[in-house]
Amino acid sequence: MRLRNVSILVIFLVVSCKLLVVSCPAEQIFKDMQNKHWAEAAVLKLVNLGVTDGFPDGTFRGKKKVTRYEIAGFLDKLAGKFNPQPKIKKLLAELKTEFNVEKYKIENPALPTVSGSFRSNLFLSQANTRDLITNYRLKLNFTKKYSSKNRLTINFDTLDGGYYTSTPRNLTNELIDINGCFRFLDFDFTTSFGAGDIIHSNPLVPSKTGMVFRRARPSITAKVKKNHTTLSAGYTVLGNSANGLVSDQDIFITAGYSFKKLPLLGKTDKTLTLHYVRGAGRDVRADIRVISERLDFYFGMGSGKTSGLYLGAEARINNLKLSAHRIGSQYSRSSSKYSFLPLNRFYKYIIPGTCDIGLEYTHPLSKNIRARLEADLVLSGDYRYGKNYPGTSLTSKFDIILDLNQNSKIIFFYKNFDVPSGTNYTDPAIASSVPIRSDLIGFGLEAEL
Repeated sequence: MRLRNVSILVIFLVVSCKLLVVSCPAEQIFKDMQNKHWAEAAVLKLVNLGVTDGFPDGTFRGKKKVTRYEIAGFLDKLAGKFNPQPKIKKLLAELKTEFNVEKYKIENPALPTVSGSFRSNLFLSQANTRDLITNYRLKLNFTKKYSSKNRLTINFDTLDGGYYTSTPRNLTNELIDINGCFRFLDFDFTTSFGAGDIIHSNPLVPSKTGMVFRRARPSITAKVKKNHTTLSAGYTVLGNSANGLVSDQDIFITAGYSFKKLPLLGKTDKTLTLHYVRGAGRDVRADIRVISERLDFYFGMGSGKTSGLYLGAEARINNLKLSAHRIGSQYSRSSSKYSFLPLNRFYKYIIPGTCDIGLEYTHPLSKNIRARLEADLVLSGDYRYGKNYPGTSLTSKFDIILDLNQNSKIIFFYKNFDVPSGTNYTDPAIASSVPIRSDLIGFGLEAEL
């Protein structure tokens, strides 16, 4: 009987304390949060759980935007109070890694950051002979940030130095380029220094012969932005002579306007660029670009009424990407004309006097596995294809992609390359003789560092 009375007394005291806490006026949790705020109970619960204790100055800053990294910190603390499922644990681990990286950047602003990627392939190439080939490509970016507008980046790229190629690459002139940006008055300046386009060539893998590594060129650009309007002007070195002097140079001015949202297109940027190229041959060109969330449109005008026109469009519809480009034979007459040419889906030049049609479709097979089909068709300027039309070709590639995690994946692929004429480009200066038909099959690993 006595034990029962003690139990009743304990229960009475606990209930009384709870009622007392509810009935008493709540103490202000943070200096910037009013009493009886609609979110007060939720915030108090997070404080009691140890998920957040606000900022050092005693404020909560409830109207301040929250970054993905801050959310990662909250979720990590919250996860410690419960026993999450394996899938949630994996997501929390990834968010925690991103959070720690961002935290490191904030706490050590004077130290440079490093990012990059690594790619390696093993495949069987069948052209004139069958060859088992391995390759790799490593890209590293070292960035020193001095302020939000001032930074310096050094980029290292092995290009095809790790490929099945006998072409030696110069470390300082080809494998490294430098980019920088700084603000002076109301102008944002960007500068770069590098080798420009580098063309890969090796007879063992014909489908990759003619592939372009697009590197930075020596250039400087000044830009000013006011509301939705952007104006910029710049200078680019396009080529050097045999003795190292500048041979071709481009002076350009650009005017752009951004629309927050257009019907069917969404956020859209429009730019008009005028180029004056001086060197072995003088050239004047005008380019118009319309870049939106779903559709990109390109229009260029060079020498000649019709042979100097460039028309291009790229569309994105869910998992489907389509592109079409037609470049007139006189679009650019300078000796460095390839500097202005776009690259197709397989990183090859779209040559003046040709038409290029590209396609990419991705289809998810499961949560971590997807299939991807890529194709690119090169036609003559009058839309013809065959052995009598040098440079015409059809490239197709089928991939099965296995996502290991957010930053790495394994790709199983098959690639086919048909060149009816046996010549991959129409321009003799960069053309190579290749087999009429070749293919390769293999797998590779790609990882973001």
